[in-house]
Amino acid sequence: MRDVSWALLPALLLMGCGGEAEDLTATVEALAATGPHGVGYSTFTATYAAPVTDEDRTITVLAWYPAEANPGGDKPLYLLREAELATVDAPPLAGPWPVVVLSHGHQGYPAGMSYLAEHLASHGWLVLAPSHKGNTFADGDNRRTDIYYLRALDLSAALDALAALPASHPAHGLAGDQMAVVGHSFGGYTAYMLAGARHDMDALEAACAAGTGKASFCSDLDAAHAAVFRAGLADSRFSAVVSLDPGDFDLFGAAGVAQVSLPALHMVAEASGHRPGHPEEDAYWQALPGASARRVLLLGGAHNDFTDACAAGLDIQCSELAPAPVWRMIRVYVQAFLQRAVLGDDAVAGILDGEVAVSDLAELTAR
Repeated sequence: MRDVSWALLPALLLMGCGGEAEDLTATVEALAATGPHGVGYSTFTATYAAPVTDEDRTITVLAWYPAEANPGGDKPLYLLREAELATVDAPPLAGPWPVVVLSHGHQGYPAGMSYLAEHLASHGWLVLAPSHKGNTFADGDNRRTDIYYLRALDLSAALDALAALPASHPAHGLAGDQMAVVGHSFGGYTAYMLAGARHDMDALEAACAAGTGKASFCSDLDAAHAAVFRAGLADSRFSAVVSLDPGDFDLFGAAGVAQVSLPALHMVAEASGHRPGHPEEDAYWQALPGASARRVLLLGGAHNDFTDACAAGLDIQCSELAPAPVWRMIRVYVQAFLQRAVLGDDAVAGILDGEVAVSDLAELTAR
């Protein structure tokens, strides 16, 4: 089906459907505002046997959860940003709550999208963010073959550990069975892997053998590593995927991305090479299947506008856009998509169908 861009649709609808448009505008504002719940914050660890080596891999997982309002107590210390809503170990509100698992980018860190994690928790989501050990800001740029699959296994292991938390942990028993995966950059690649994208191993192994492949991916690639990729890394517990300015499309190729089996929200930044009105430049978007896919282009935006980094003054792949309106737009679209795709909430469908203007920073496209 031909892609449809809805840049002008809100104005047309306002001329004939005032009541419905007003209702959707109110819904947008409700999604943009802090939710009705307090936010708790805690951590736990997850351990699993890494493929190939069979060595234990232990990662730290951050958790934000719906909690009692204004409980008092300490605020968590994020690397790039002060906590606005969260309180450490705040008394949780009884679940079950739907779950979102966040995957940070290459050389990132798990609280790197705290603006989104806190917001979602205030609206009734249990949010997990594992640390991809060996691929954080403290680890440098020395990626090896295994990190390209360990990242996906980290998220799956975080869900396993969540289910096994002791009764003394604040997040114990909070998780429902409705789950989504969200990732930025290398985390966006990770999210698509968990959503069913498959690696083109024949082409990748040939490129590595010829010396033309991606050096970090090829670094330790052998039959054992290749078998992990060939087996696939999808996790059936997830029912939707949000990918924020993802990379590494060439590891999947169009046929591999076409294996994504979940509703997808694909958000990209204009400065990453995606010009307004030309979604054909976005290889991921062109390959994604299904009428449920949505694409949001951040006009004037850059790669790290999707994280806490630009607001903290780190001028690395940041635009000149003010963080607040960018974060507002991201929060609205991500939450609307999750509510529709994961929870089946039809009240937000008009937002995802372009029937209301969310932000002049966004260009929404659908199949």
